[in-house]
Amino acid sequence: MFSTLIGKKKMTETALAKLLVEGTLKTAEPIFKEVVDYINECPHFDRNPEVTEQDDIDFLLTVFTCNISRIPNYLKGGQEKRVAHAIIKQLSFHLYMDMRDLSTRIQDCKSLMKRLNHPSKNLIYAMPKAVFSLYGLNEFQQPYFRDLNSPNPLYLKEMNQMMEVMVWDWDFLVEEYRFTP
Repeated sequence: MFSTLIGKKKMTETALAKLLVEGTLKTAEPIFKEVVDYINECPHFDRNPEVTEQDDIDFLLTVFTCNISRIPNYLKGGQEKRVAHAIIKQLSFHLYMDMRDLSTRIQDCKSLMKRLNHPSKNLIYAMPKAVFSLYGLNEFQQPYFRDLNSPNPLYLKEMNQMMEVMVWDWDFLVEEYRFTP
């Protein structure tokens, strides 16, 4: 509210992309360590999946896919496409990936998340399901849920609590900043 009295701060779309990518990558490291520890010690699995901290690419893709997919809810008029493009460009640089390959992987991850969370369109709650699928965790579950080919709801609840901190606070960003090309 106070920012509306004195005006919003300006930030370029490129600076926004850099801030979001670098901040997310910095935050992802300790969060992924927690996720790995949880998965490997999960009481809902019969045996240890042996996920390592070096296996972070699918986790990162899941987090960025969710966040990029939420951009059109907050930015309009072509700005959402420019910001998403700038984020993918910045992320491809940090992950040493070709930008087109990264875009394709993000689209594939988005399709997976939508399919796994159907009929809900809330991709925030799809993140734990995507991690479950991408890391092949079904084979490590207790027989009842393994036969259902569905994650244990307790796993989903606990993973969601860990992963929701990775969601960008767009309400704050659009309230405080005006983004320029």
